[in-house]
Amino acid sequence: MGTAIPPNKPTSTGGAITLYACDRALPDGLAMDPASGVITGTPTTPTARAVYTITGWSRAGSTSMPLTLGVPGFIRTGNLTQRATAVGNPHSVTVLVTGKVLVTGQVENAPNHGDLYDVAVGRFSRTGTMTVERSEVLATPLPNGKLLIVGGVDASAELYDPSTGLFTATGSMAASREHPTATLLGNGKVLVAGGWYLSSAEVYDPATGLFTPTGNMSRPRRDHIATLLPTGKVLVAGGGDATAELYDPVTGTFTSAGTMATGLVDNFAALLPNGSVLLAGGLLSSIAELYVE
Repeated sequence: MGTAIPPNKPTSTGGAITLYACDRALPDGLAMDPASGVITGTPTTPTARAVYTITGWSRAGSTSMPLTLGVPGFIRTGNLTQRATAVGNPHSVTVLVTGKVLVTGQVENAPNHGDLYDVAVGRFSRTGTMTVERSEVLATPLPNGKLLIVGGVDASAELYDPSTGLFTATGSMAASREHPTATLLGNGKVLVAGGWYLSSAEVYDPATGLFTPTGNMSRPRRDHIATLLPTGKVLVAGGGDATAELYDPVTGTFTSAGTMATGLVDNFAALLPNGSVLLAGGLLSSIAELYVE
């Protein structure tokens, strides 16, 4: 937006094209010359990427070609049905198998219904209500399409079913966990690790609906990160100091994974195509580093 479209000119064979047309209006600020087919102008409004069909006519007839155009930027959409949570009590935003987006846990001291965003119409609507109030929520998609909901000041857990829009209780954890991590493992189970003053971890089995204790981390961690690696192990890092460790689902144990340059809290991690993990940012930090297994 605000940048002129680069020079462009259509080419053709089999006879000169005398007229060009587009099947719909181009993004605001852009225009196409019907004689030359050249698009000029400076976009003024963010526009989602879309396929435009350009048709050209010559004495021999007509032909059409697709052209993909988009103008990056932020576009206002529908509002949540309830206010967002306070800083430090994060809610979750999860893309469902239906293509809609579930937002949960965004209100404190109020009934915690979910908000469902419909991409097609750009609006939020209310969906089911969680079984308990949660202001620190983790929503983990399961292989069966449901979501495992954990977190907050309660040891309970629940499932969200996109097909019914309802939350239902499932097995409880051994301890209440504020700001833990929840990681879907390669075997379809979920590793829930850490939380406020906790070094323990447990594994949720969707087949039984039960949590089972597993090995402990070397230290308590909260606001840490957990990343599933191509090997099937889970990298757990940060949460107050510079240590990191690996969880092995086969043995159910954590082992040291080395030490980072700095202790990270509220940082982010991304698995890269080469199998390494990029860890970046965090509370009052601009540092980034790579973990290579």
